[in-house]
Amino acid sequence: MTEHENKNATTDIDSLELLKLNPHAVEKVWGGSFLGEYDSGISNLSNTQGTENTQNSQNIQNIQNIQNLHNIHKSGLPIGERWELADLAEGSCYYKEMPISKFIETNFLNNVLPNPRYNFWGEGEACPYIIKYIDAARNLSVQVHPTEKYLELTNCDKYAHLRAKSECWLILSVDESKSDRGDGGIPGVYLGLRPGVTSDDMLFALENPKQVAPDYLLNFYPAEVGDFWVVPAGTVHALGAGILLLEVQQSSGITYRLWDWERSDKRELHIKQALQCINFDKKFNQELVKLSQKNIWRPIYMQMNGDTYVAERKLFEHPEFKVSNYLFRRGDKFIFSLFKRKCRRAVTFICLGGRVLITRGARTEECLPFQTVLATFAGEESITVIASEKSKLVIVE
Repeated sequence: MTEHENKNATTDIDSLELLKLNPHAVEKVWGGSFLGEYDSGISNLSNTQGTENTQNSQNIQNIQNIQNLHNIHKSGLPIGERWELADLAEGSCYYKEMPISKFIETNFLNNVLPNPRYNFWGEGEACPYIIKYIDAARNLSVQVHPTEKYLELTNCDKYAHLRAKSECWLILSVDESKSDRGDGGIPGVYLGLRPGVTSDDMLFALENPKQVAPDYLLNFYPAEVGDFWVVPAGTVHALGAGILLLEVQQSSGITYRLWDWERSDKRELHIKQALQCINFDKKFNQELVKLSQKNIWRPIYMQMNGDTYVAERKLFEHPEFKVSNYLFRRGDKFIFSLFKRKCRRAVTFICLGGRVLITRGARTEECLPFQTVLATFAGEESITVIASEKSKLVIVE
């Protein structure tokens, strides 16, 4: 008997195999207005991209389709991040007004279902990845996330609980009016080091930013809607103002800031740790752009038995998560088999346009733009997705 054939759970647990989640808001000094203004914000995004139909806008205006934000306006800063799926000490997504870890304790640990955390999350018995939106009204700091190698070399008990952090970005909106670039150029991503940049070069720039701006040492790429970028652990990077994106990352909250654009509202920097984490290898930095994909919403079609089907586009595969996307036509149907895909973790569906119906067993959830549905690891192995209209869907597994 496989995990997906386990039927020891009660009817209540069976009904919880498919969960529509509520996000956790994170206020940031660089945050924007979009994530705190759901109904107007989503409509504005649709207008910016120019790809959503009027039915989509009508759906979004219905306040019943808008999920609640938790932890909003505690510091008075704008909302910079919205965590769709997360279970960290510093923040968690919610289900039915309950932090996800508390929900698991309440509904799974007290049930006859064996190995509750494993049956909820799958491999690792913990939230396997983090999914979030980032709304950058100002530049994000020049930063780096640690690698496994760095964490091993620290060889210190206080770092024993830390994890490496690789991530990937899907650009959702680009607002040129918010660009912080001195040359008036369009917003973009700063990714990896220019050829020949050394640790000494970076340190000099950090100590003398008026002579050599640290961002000048990074590769800069203009951002376009539909771009997909991969940011491996150890990559020095930054995000330019005016960009809204979806991020998928390892379940880690570690960021080492190198430089914060000389802001007046200063934040802590971690220069020593950052310089030790950065991968200065020339080949590594030159090949980062090869991991990216342009315009991922180009349709991919395949023929089968005389019919035309929309095919999956694979975006990124990491040992701890996989990311793919679909551009559905109205009426398209997709059968997601956890067994055939050899899924080892809970699966998350994120709608970025249109409307889809997701069915697992007797439970169906409607998923609208900027809503997230989680399929727990245990349960029916077959999940059906039907597009009620032209729709954009991202799947993380």
